[in-house]
Amino acid sequence: MITAERLAATDGLPAPLAVVDVDAFDANAAELLRRAGGRPVRLATKSVRVPGLVERALAAGFAGLMAYSVREALWWVRRGATDVLLGYPSVDRDALARLAADPAARAVTTLMVDDAAQLDLLARAARDAGAGDGLRVCLDVDASLRPGPAWLGGLRPHLGVRRSPLREP
Repeated sequence: MITAERLAATDGLPAPLAVVDVDAFDANAAELLRRAGGRPVRLATKSVRVPGLVERALAAGFAGLMAYSVREALWWVRRGATDVLLGYPSVDRDALARLAADPAARAVTTLMVDDAAQLDLLARAARDAGAGDGLRVCLDVDASLRPGPAWLGGLRPHLGVRRSPLREP
């Protein structure tokens, strides 16, 4: 509930700004971990953009981060992150080169791949950096459902996201 006291706490501060009820944040984090029943929970940094809150979630027991870009992943690794998964494939050659050249970052960062051409790009970055152990990858496959035969006009029902072009083994 917004009260005059709470409004006064941010009076005069430049926008944009956010006010977080850390007790509610902590309770939500604890509930997510409880519901996971001991399975690891990864925090998507695109959903929680405040570094202090991301670090708070990690301290509460979240197992790792899912970052938006290679540059963000490298930033989190410099801050001490020990398990960073890229949420999306990347063609940022400069950032990939920096990742490939950093053995510590390579050891804790997993790149998303959904096309064979991306593997060529990553192999080139690893080779150019002398990273003999290569780069860690996660294969993103389309897990949506296309039930039944094609409808009129060749369309088929589609349930789920159209995230990855990989649909066949």
